Amino acid sequence: MIDIIDVASDEQLHQWLPEWLEAPAIALDTEFVRERTYYPIPGLIQLATEAGVYLIDPLAIEDLSPLRQLCEAPVVKVMHSASEDLEVFQRLLGCLPAPLADTQLGAALAGHRFGIGYQHLVAAVLGRELDKGETRSNWLRRPLTASQRHYAAMDVAWLLPVYEQLLAELELLGRVDWWWEDNDRQVLAASRPLALEDSWRRLRGAGRLRPRELAVLQEVCGWRERVARGSDRPRGHVLPDALCLELARQLPTSLAELQAHRELPRRLVKPHGADVLAAIEAGRARPAASWPQLPRPLTSAENRHLKQLRSVVGERAGGLELAPELLARRRDLESLLRRRQLPSLLQGWRQPVVGEPLLDALGGLLEN
Repeated sequence: MIDIIDVASDEQLHQWLPEWLEAPAIALDTEFVRERTYYPIPGLIQLATEAGVYLIDPLAIEDLSPLRQLCEAPVVKVMHSASEDLEVFQRLLGCLPAPLADTQLGAALAGHRFGIGYQHLVAAVLGRELDKGETRSNWLRRPLTASQRHYAAMDVAWLLPVYEQLLAELELLGRVDWWWEDNDRQVLAASRPLALEDSWRRLRGAGRLRPRELAVLQEVCGWRERVARGSDRPRGHVLPDALCLELARQLPTSLAELQAHRELPRRLVKPHGADVLAAIEAGRARPAASWPQLPRPLTSAENRHLKQLRSVVGERAGGLELAPELLARRRDLESLLRRRQLPSLLQGWRQPVVGEPLLDALGGLLEN
């Protein structure tokens, strides 16, 4: 039987903090809502130690600074597929939980299925079946139901046993350092918010635009990002992705032309139509030297080489019983072909494992 302890006041948060700080590792998870907002709205923070599970209510606690102290303490924070939860902590506390141990990363390095979910990992490692019935629950509603509390507790209740098992597996394989390196890499990536000028890179289909159109897209998406952040609305509620691409292609110059787009929210035209047109014009007026650049397409020879490099990755991954995508992604191999040097992901522990074999293979291909 797992003890579930509610932490719903400043006093209770201060009461439990010393115990959490003394633990060698804690399990963390969050429940949040963001369907109608740009930023995630935290509804619950789950924390587990060997003593039990704590359900921390950020809606009821006024001073969350003890959690910031915990996030910055040397206690290992065990999480599963942590990227979205890291964003929640960054927004809520202004810091990231570190040192991090992401069990999805650890599982992949131990030879479990790449990208395995928490439910399946617990079943694979501990032989326990978990209920995922409250996945789409409203975590801002109070009081939480018994089903919600149980679901939330189970999301962290088995993380520490999974962590210990993965540590043992990785120790036998000599890959514990690999795990910590990838954990640190994930925290570092989460600490670098997307720059306004790069927000256009999120859009699928941008690669089909011409360079001048990309400059317009960059300006439009930068404007959209500012509005979305400032008004705390999803990007798509400000301007849908497809419309951003269409505006970059068609380059409307008047409000009437803007209103002709059915996808454009009518509520946007009156207050922001002039701003959208200004962003389009700013993109059109930019000199060619300032246009954003996409990676050049691979040549036909490089595409042939790409197949050979992917075979090298596959062979190395097979020998280690790992998923190939864990060792190298397609974009990393494309970068290697264009620049003739290892991209950052292929450095660190991956350099002797797969980076150097790739460099050797590429050298041989270029000689022939």
